[in-house]
Amino acid sequence: MTFCERIRKNAQSFMRANGFAFKKGIFCRIENDMAFCMNLEMPTGTVYSNCFVLPLYVPTEFCYMTYGTRLTVGAAERDGDAENAAELADKLMSILSNDIFPCFQTITSPDAFFTQVSHRALFAPHECRISDVFVQRLRLATAFYEKRYSEIPEICSEYMKVLADAPYLTSGCKKIYLDEVRLFQNAMAMNDPEKETLMAEIIRKTGRACFGL
Repeated sequence: MTFCERIRKNAQSFMRANGFAFKKGIFCRIENDMAFCMNLEMPTGTVYSNCFVLPLYVPTEFCYMTYGTRLTVGAAERDGDAENAAELADKLMSILSNDIFPCFQTITSPDAFFTQVSHRALFAPHECRISDVFVQRLRLATAFYEKRYSEIPEICSEYMKVLADAPYLTSGCKKIYLDEVRLFQNAMAMNDPEKETLMAEIIRKTGRACFGL
């Protein structure tokens, strides 16, 4: 058992009491088609908590932490003892209770989530850097999810401009995002029930890919 696994074991009852299940290495709680997530990592001698929101209505085949923040739990040795693990588990639970769960509670809907992201206010005052590409990506999927179909053409046009002006993206990443734009553009030829079926399928596939739902 790794040191992070020891911490996680100590915090497991606390996480379950707050509605989180452990799926594919991540604690997650799903509400309103959004996954509220937390995982631990220890790349060096410091334990970090990655806290993030993953919208299931944005197509993806893998879990990503773009809409999130990384908080320091504390220093430790990789072979730290049970007492050290229990101490850091207590620190983790305090961080989540005081800093993260209150932020999660303010995200009451996909529109509320997008508002925080677009204003760069997600997890404030903690750092959460979100590029214009991921703001537009979320804007497009949120509009489709909320059935504001008349907004889709304009959003796609603006999103394409942002993608064209993003030299930091690899060609592979750009292709993924352009394919998403085309997916929603092509959906405009569908009737409303077909659009709703498409969105339900996106949510199902994302949940399965990221959390094994």
